[in-house]
Amino acid sequence: MVSFNSILCNLNLAPTSATVIAPKRRHNSYDHRLRELVFRSGRTENVRQIGVPRSTIHGWTKARPRPVVTLTAGGDYVESLERRVYILERRAGRLPDPVFKRAVGVLEMILRTPDQRRHYDARLKWELDENTRIQTASEEGEALGRIELILTLENLLQMQTSSDAELRGKSIEELRQRAQYLQELIRNRSSS
Repeated sequence: MVSFNSILCNLNLAPTSATVIAPKRRHNSYDHRLRELVFRSGRTENVRQIGVPRSTIHGWTKARPRPVVTLTAGGDYVESLERRVYILERRAGRLPDPVFKRAVGVLEMILRTPDQRRHYDARLKWELDENTRIQTASEEGEALGRIELILTLENLLQMQTSSDAELRGKSIEELRQRAQYLQELIRNRSSS
């Protein structure tokens, strides 16, 4: 095999910074099964339609495909995962338990491409953020409702009303206890 440097030496050109070398072209990579199909069948029409360059197709028809080594963890790992997903999907259909549905989701995520995993992770993050936002809003709404209840009960009892800032500084549990105390006072007052 003749190298580029040996050609330069034969032309009495030493590779220097003044020597212009063409920039490297971007090389596409294709699935080995596609190459083998073109080599064995000799049919190039369909491959041409999907955008494979003519020069590449010509090379595939002339040169025998290189051997491809495929690694699988533990033998038929992907098939066993697919079987597990199938079984869990069927179980998840029968068992509404969220744990099974989550397990199916995780197994499906393992089988996805990196791009699909990125989308899955982004969606999962969005769901967790949304659940947190809803939970926080719910707690804030409960706190505001308790504060309104306490202020109303204090007005009914003609007590000195607590300041809004003072009540906002308390936990939900403290607000519940204060509201229960005021409700008890009203009940006791009504029964007397």
